[in-house]
Amino acid sequence: MARRRAKGSGTVIKDTRTGVFYFRWIDDNGKKRKKSLRTKSRQEAEKNVLDFVRAIHAKDKKDVLFQAAKAREIIKSRDLPLNEIWERFLTTNPTAGAGTLKLYERVLNEFIDWINIERPSITSLTQVELETSISFMEHVWETGVSASTYNDKRNALGHITKKLANRFGIDHNSWPLTERKRGVKQKRLPLLKGQVENLLEAIDENNNLPYPFEMACLFKLCLFAGMRLGDAVKIRWENIDFETSFLSYTPEKTARTSGVIATVPILLPLQEALTKLVSGDSDQVLPQVCEHYNRNPDYIKEKLLITLHNVTGDTKQESQAQSQRQRSLYGVHSLRHTFVTEAAKAGINSVQLSRMTGDRISTLDKFYINVDLKKKAVLGFNNILLQENRQITTHNPQREQLKQLADTLPLEAIEKIIKLIKEI
Repeated sequence: MARRRAKGSGTVIKDTRTGVFYFRWIDDNGKKRKKSLRTKSRQEAEKNVLDFVRAIHAKDKKDVLFQAAKAREIIKSRDLPLNEIWERFLTTNPTAGAGTLKLYERVLNEFIDWINIERPSITSLTQVELETSISFMEHVWETGVSASTYNDKRNALGHITKKLANRFGIDHNSWPLTERKRGVKQKRLPLLKGQVENLLEAIDENNNLPYPFEMACLFKLCLFAGMRLGDAVKIRWENIDFETSFLSYTPEKTARTSGVIATVPILLPLQEALTKLVSGDSDQVLPQVCEHYNRNPDYIKEKLLITLHNVTGDTKQESQAQSQRQRSLYGVHSLRHTFVTEAAKAGINSVQLSRMTGDRISTLDKFYINVDLKKKAVLGFNNILLQENRQITTHNPQREQLKQLADTLPLEAIEKIIKLIKEI
């Protein structure tokens, strides 16, 4: 038996000439409307009209499709067990980069762990209501995170739910309804000249770093090539061309969306660091660091931050107004920020910087190039950006022999060799 519609929701009528059934109703403006149901069967007409009844009251076109699909039972609200959310989310082909996806997964796991303790009766995403979302976000805030971190977690859970909503018939996404924290987002600062000098001195002296030569090279990849940490850790020898003194790679953050290849000159301090590692057997430039980073990225990042904060004197501080942590002024991303900022000061334009970093010009202008380009550079290495690329040929035995001789010959002999070279 066909389901009966509520009173005032319209009437199914039959065209006596053609035998086709129509749906007739009065819209919100009091105007009479009629729509063909495209069938001569009353039973089928009564079933089809349910789509139109819901569509009339839908708020927008997207809701029309959703409500129609639910009415036809194409979409049904169905359980999505908490332990299957991440796997199902990945099947939606998210466009976020690997780093963002890791953030999403970490936040989701944090939410599930909280649910298992505080709301054990909730076993499915479709059971998560506004009250639960509010309670979890209050828990997040009470852990003392910054407003930025709080909002990132809130947005991550909202995005995951949104991507799964239609597939699982979820018609309520409560995360956007939770409170959004306001606060000034602290940007990472670029390093000053003295800080860069102190940092280079610290890493060259190893500073009790694990894998000292690799970690020193990691610092310089971020500082002198403007690479993000994840890209620098995973760089391979195939990305490095000593003949042309250029380094090319696809930034992980934009690999899924644009696939842009970043190409940057290998500056002399970086060349020297790479030369110390080139004799290794691995395809990766930093095999030990990369292996450890894949197991525990926080460990590598923490070691970098300890060194960085020692030379800048900066650590995370608690706000006096509220017991929420504030971002430190300097982080690993400060190294990339330093590279871009000082390159801009040295006269490198946005188009060139875009090719060197893989970022869009608009991104560079918004987050990095916020300085007066007419000012003199405050770092020593920006002069290297303007000089011609000098090549370090690591596989030339004659050059290596000359270096060894230079270390053993008396000073008088070296002076004669220098004079002879100048005459050539």
